[in-house]
Amino acid sequence: MKKRLKDLGKYGNLGEFELADEHIEMIEEVTDKFEDKTDDEIFMEIIYLNEQMEKDLSQEEYEAIFEQLEEIRDLLSDDQLEKLDKILEMLGRK
Repeated sequence: MKKRLKDLGKYGNLGEFELADEHIEMIEEVTDKFEDKTDDEIFMEIIYLNEQMEKDLSQEEYEAIFEQLEEIRDLLSDDQLEKLDKILEMLGRK
């Protein structure tokens, strides 16, 4: 997975953006944490995390997260886009 993520940054899909090793490790940890969970379990976790972010982040930081989600849309498959839209709808962002 690490090589695939590094290649994604180097060869076009992320443009000039290159993932640092620490970011790749973070992505791998999240992947491992959610690997055996159902979509509904993941959605519930996202709702919880959203509530925490609303409390802990400034309004600008919070909004920047959703702006970044919009920026990655071109990288997502149709299935991933559908799930992202469902999450945004659940969070009242769509």
